[in-house]
Amino acid sequence: MDEKEIVKTFLDMGVQLTKDSLALIKTNPEIVISEVKNMKVKPFFLTYDYVNSILNKHRDPKQRIKILKQWKIQQKTVKIDDYNFHLTKKYEKIRDIFISYGINAISINKINENTREFSAIGLIFSKTPKSFVLEDLTGEIEINVEGLMKNKLSEFNNDDVVAVSCIKERDKYFAKKLLHPDIPLDRNVKKLNENIEIELSLGENSFININDFDSPVMLDFDNINFLVIPRIFLEKIDKAEKEYFIDILKKRYMLPEFNPKISYSEDDFVMDELPDFIISDIGERASKNYKGTTILLLDENGFKVNLHTREVNEI
Repeated sequence: MDEKEIVKTFLDMGVQLTKDSLALIKTNPEIVISEVKNMKVKPFFLTYDYVNSILNKHRDPKQRIKILKQWKIQQKTVKIDDYNFHLTKKYEKIRDIFISYGINAISINKINENTREFSAIGLIFSKTPKSFVLEDLTGEIEINVEGLMKNKLSEFNNDDVVAVSCIKERDKYFAKKLLHPDIPLDRNVKKLNENIEIELSLGENSFININDFDSPVMLDFDNINFLVIPRIFLEKIDKAEKEYFIDILKKRYMLPEFNPKISYSEDDFVMDELPDFIISDIGERASKNYKGTTILLLDENGFKVNLHTREVNEI
């Protein structure tokens, strides 16, 4: 059917089309026309999203998967300039994540002898059991820890980008709070409106084939994000362990520590988008939920996952 025929067909049903919806209808007009004819209550305007939802019912779900981002590495020695450039990008992007959480921070160069309390976002340049040096693009400052904060500091590494809340006591600054970017507690857990159940495994029926990838990739399926992290990547960075997945969610960073043998090129390894699922092929089959992200370690059998209810069951 040409455009005029399509437009007339829908006008005869009392339905008008937007320009972008018309272009989408042209890809499969028979299905859309049939669906709209059978509607008891027809929409006055047929939008792009409405048409897309109709066509999705008739598509192979795998055809609706899109690549959002893929991280690449090369194993070679990194120069000092590469290292500095990489850390600057990491700091800037994670700083923006903190700001999106509503953290009101000041630049380090604005802290002076009259500053009694402040919050800052920076990179841990170095640390001891009793203090750490925080650095941003304007300068650095030593921050002390005492009491329970000493134990808290042990959860952080050099080059982590953190948010810290401080108070001045005895002419020194002490940390009251120290935060990873992490997943916010009020995060909305995403679910599909459609009742779709998928298989995730190392078998041939898996919805996503991990063997298609040799480095981490973020995939989108109808606004549900799947972070695929293959074993081959984890072995390259010496992190083939279960704790890795929680660590990267807390730090919003794909490499828990800097590796001088990896060339990062343009990749910053910051996790801009939060994954709804993380899947990997290391270790024995296991599932775990962390603040709305489902972590699945797959074997040949794997899991059945309902994307409407977010229920996960072993096969």
